[in-house]
Amino acid sequence: MSVKIVSADSIVSTAEGKLTVKEQVVARCRATQTTPNTSLLTDPNEPLALDIEFQEYRHKDAIKWGHRMGRIAIVNTRGQTVYDTYVNYERDEDVSMKMPPACFGVTWKDLNIANGAKPSWEVERHLTDIMNGRTIVGHGMRLDIAAITPTLWDGVNTVDTQSIYGQVALSRLSDEILNLPIQHGFHHPTEDAVATMLLYLRLYPYKGRTTFKEPEKPLNLQDETEYPPLGASMGKKKKR
Repeated sequence: MSVKIVSADSIVSTAEGKLTVKEQVVARCRATQTTPNTSLLTDPNEPLALDIEFQEYRHKDAIKWGHRMGRIAIVNTRGQTVYDTYVNYERDEDVSMKMPPACFGVTWKDLNIANGAKPSWEVERHLTDIMNGRTIVGHGMRLDIAAITPTLWDGVNTVDTQSIYGQVALSRLSDEILNLPIQHGFHHPTEDAVATMLLYLRLYPYKGRTTFKEPEKPLNLQDETEYPPLGASMGKKKKR
C-alpha cells in the first residue's frame, strides 16, 4: 500500500465536516530546461552566454529596491539551451518583493515552486557547477552579476558585450548587426542570451565558429489567457 503525504495547509473541511485535500491548480512551467543539460557541458573551455530577467526585492531597512534572479537562461556557442529556469526565493517577512512589468515575463505564478520554479539555493548550486572556470558572456552585466551571490563569480571570466559594442540596447544590436529581431513585446532570456552569444562570436570565434545555424528556438509552454505569446504587441518596451 502506498501512502501519499500532503501538507497540513492543503487539508480543508467540507460543508459536511469531512476532511479533504483541496485541489491545487498547477500551471505549466514556461522555462524550458529547469535542470542543466549536462550533455552540453563536456567542453570546459567553451564560453557560455547568460541572461537574467529579474524580480525586485527590498529589505525593510533598505531605501532602494535591489534585483535578484527571476528567470535565468544560459546558452552555449551553438545556441543550445544549457539551463533555463525560474527562481524561487524563500519568503522572509522582512523582505518585500515585486514583479517587473509584464513584458519581462516574470510573474508571481512563474515563481511558484508548484508551477516549476526552482529554489534559489538549488539554482546557485547548479550555477557554480556550470560557470566555474569558464568565460561567461552577457550584455549589460552589472545587474546580472549583482543578482547572483558574489562568490559564485570567483574563477569566472566575464565578458560584457556592452564593453565591445558600446552602451547600445541588445535589441537594437540584434536587429542591426545580426538581423535577428528580439524583444518584440516580450523579453525571453534564451533569445537574449542567443543574441549575446552571436555578438560575441562575431569578434571572438570559438573553434572557428562565428555563428550557428538556426539557433534553438525558445518555446514557452504558457496559458495564453494569462501570458503573452512571443512577439505579441505590448506597447512600449524597456530597452537594455
